[in-house]
Amino acid sequence: MRENKKRAFEGIILAAAGIALCLLIGVVFTKEKDANVSIMSDEECKLVSILEQIDGVGQTQVMIGSSEDGEKRVVVVCEGADHISVIMDVREAAANALGIDEKFVKIYLKNK
Repeated sequence: MRENKKRAFEGIILAAAGIALCLLIGVVFTKEKDANVSIMSDEECKLVSILEQIDGVGQTQVMIGSSEDGEKRVVVVCEGADHISVIMDVREAAANALGIDEKFVKIYLKNK
């Protein structure tokens, strides 16, 4: 009888250790995944929404920043940036939407 209690206790300890390990692994992977999540501003979200409606643009990512002199700068990465007409449309649309000069909009081809 005593041997059965000892085995039951060991089983409970092993089960608790297994659960703790699973929880720890879950926390580590969740934090790792959250670290890769980018937070877009409302302005960036609106710009992405506008740009993705343009014919040929495809999936788009946008980052809006400022230079040292306070000028807004925009980086656009989109699937359609391998076509000059798409680049021109994206540059014009982004500049007009943000009220900035087109020279402050940089466009790059997104990896597929």
